[in-house]
Amino acid sequence: MFGSPLVALWAAQHNKAPFLTVVMVNRSYSTGTQVLARQYPNGAAVTMGDYSGGLFDPPPDFAKLAEAANCCGETVREPEEVGPALRRAMEHVHNGMPAVVAVMLPTIPEEMAMGGEVRGEG
Repeated sequence: MFGSPLVALWAAQHNKAPFLTVVMVNRSYSTGTQVLARQYPNGAAVTMGDYSGGLFDPPPDFAKLAEAANCCGETVREPEEVGPALRRAMEHVHNGMPAVVAVMLPTIPEEMAMGGEVRGEG
C-alpha cells in the first residue's frame, strides 16, 4: 500500500522483465490499527474510532494501477475467479508483460483490524 508499485511495474514493462504480483486486498494496514490501539488505548484514534491510514475502504484499484503502467491488471472478487485470473495473468507474463491480480478478500470485521479476535456464537 505505502510502497507504490507503479515504478516497479513501469520499469519491468520498459525493460521487458515481466513478473506476476498477487495482491491480497484486505482493506487494512494492521500497523496503523493494531499497534495504535495497543499503544494508545485511550488516544483520540481509539476513542473516536478514526484509524485514518490504517483502514482503506474503498481500497486503491491495484489492477488499474497496473494498467496505468501499461501492464496487465485484473481484480477478482470470488474464490472461483482466482485460478482463471492467475492463468490469464501468467499468459501475459509469458508474453513479456508484467501482471497484477488483485484478490478482494471479504471485508474484515473491525475487531480483527484492531487486533482482536472474532468469536463465533457457541
